[in-house]
Amino acid sequence: MKKLLPIMIMILFISCDLFNQSGNLKKANKAELVGNYDEALKIFTETLLKIAPSSEAPDAYRSKFADPALWKKEIEKHIIWLHTPAERLNKDFKSFLEGAERCASKVHTENSLTKIKTTAYSAEQFGSDWKGVFFDPMVKVDAAYASISEKSYNDNFSIFTVTAPKNYNYEISLINRATGKKISFNLYHESSRSVLVVPGDYLFICRSTITFQSNQVWYSKYSIIPLNFPQQASKITAQLRTSVAKER
Repeated sequence: MKKLLPIMIMILFISCDLFNQSGNLKKANKAELVGNYDEALKIFTETLLKIAPSSEAPDAYRSKFADPALWKKEIEKHIIWLHTPAERLNKDFKSFLEGAERCASKVHTENSLTKIKTTAYSAEQFGSDWKGVFFDPMVKVDAAYASISEKSYNDNFSIFTVTAPKNYNYEISLINRATGKKISFNLYHESSRSVLVVPGDYLFICRSTITFQSNQVWYSKYSIIPLNFPQQASKITAQLRTSVAKER
């Protein structure tokens, strides 16, 4: 009986989670039906982000302090994960994804991507930028990574770099529409982040936050922006822009 208890608890937890997701879908559909698109967008998106198979993009800054062997394993694991189809998606995944897209098109969005530029890589350029995805500029990159970088290039990975403006911080997720997989990362004001992506159509989902002089913390609605990453290794750059009416 003691051996069965953990299994029973796990089954109960999964059942409750599935029940909550089903309830969220009903709530979101109801809110959308009556024209409460802000609330519907919030429910659709928050649940979508929860149920999508996810991996946090390795932060290059951590390479300054991480054990080299462990950092190499983390990079390899992340790249394999990106390239491997999800085994199974939640049965309501498509409903939440499409619902979030519908509602996002009907509400005012504070966040947008500007100056989007796509440039095909040469092998040499890709190798240089690949290091920047996973390593701080102050870290000497071992020559053994050359084969990993070269394979990423041959597998047609692209590198997506997004830059933040003054004042705003961002919670960002990239969801691959075909696989359902989600890459997540934080972006801080006046900084850039680069992530490795496989070709395909994506949803760029972000929420911005700012602390006003009054110490009031403000969060934006979720913004959802379709993106396409090409079938050949490319450099994609974009700048985030946020426009907010300050409340006093």
